[in-house]
Amino acid sequence: MPKLSLKSLERIIEGRKKKEEELVTLISSNKDNFPVDLVSGIYAIFCISNNKIYFGKSVNVRARLLKHQRCLRNGEHINKRLLRAFRKYGEHSFIFCVIEKTPVENLTSREKHFISYYKSFRKYYGFNIKKVL
Repeated sequence: MPKLSLKSLERIIEGRKKKEEELVTLISSNKDNFPVDLVSGIYAIFCISNNKIYFGKSVNVRARLLKHQRCLRNGEHINKRLLRAFRKYGEHSFIFCVIEKTPVENLTSREKHFISYYKSFRKYYGFNIKKVL
């Protein structure tokens, strides 16, 4: 295994801190952005207790977020990592919000962008089960 210099390790840590700060800013600016009408777009489920996030896409974000909430409350969510965190920290530790309104034809590429950029497919950073290909 290659050794990392102290400088390299510091750059990696700084890069992670910067992305975490960007993520908190992104969520903070959208936390009250729960759709009241039919809208397609990218949404997030953010746990403020551990700074982990789940990104998803939907042609009807409101209905999808409500379904996530219902499944989590009922203990029936398919995403076991997200469900465990929901049980551990409680609903009050989660923010459900729209990140951006997106035309249907761009949903997959935008979801992929957010999942890849914030590395939410890695257990350390988020709840997405796999990378969107």
